[in-house]
Amino acid sequence: MTDGEPLHDDREPLLIEQVGEARYLAHLPDLDYLNLLAPHRQGEVAMVIQRTPGWVLLQTKAHYPPGTFRIPTGTVRKGEAVERTLLRELKEEANLTPGSQRELFMLDYDVEGGRKRFSTIAYLVERPEGELMPVDTSERIIAWREAQVSELANVARELRRLEPPRQGWGLFRSAVHQLLAQVLSEGD
Repeated sequence: MTDGEPLHDDREPLLIEQVGEARYLAHLPDLDYLNLLAPHRQGEVAMVIQRTPGWVLLQTKAHYPPGTFRIPTGTVRKGEAVERTLLRELKEEANLTPGSQRELFMLDYDVEGGRKRFSTIAYLVERPEGELMPVDTSERIIAWREAQVSELANVARELRRLEPPRQGWGLFRSAVHQLLAQVLSEGD
């Protein structure tokens, strides 16, 4: 790679390979992921909230670049069962309880220059109950919007286009959206 050459062409999707049944591996360049892949963080849940079939909820937070929306995620605490994390985070971030939920996939990450152990487990949450509003104000959620499933590939593309210092964060966050676009469109 030459000096000044971008580490990833933001027009191109990330390389994500299927490595098992409902298990995937995203390949990421060696960037600053803004503490997302710190040793104390082993994984997260991605909450694919569908109040209406074919639509998903996206959120933005006060510290995100303007206009940036994404699927909500929440950190799995040490010793916490993943489904418990899903229910806790869904309540904290959205004040919702699921009508039903099911695991869609697990996404692991391979970072160039050294493996960082981290997984995102995506859950489809259908027909949630409750009034949509953040309960945990430390999350700094400032807005929600609904997007069609078909828009998730564009959300991934926009996240890949973020500039430093959010470039690594955006690239990392784009992976789950890219894979969701693929998996959810196959389910149609």
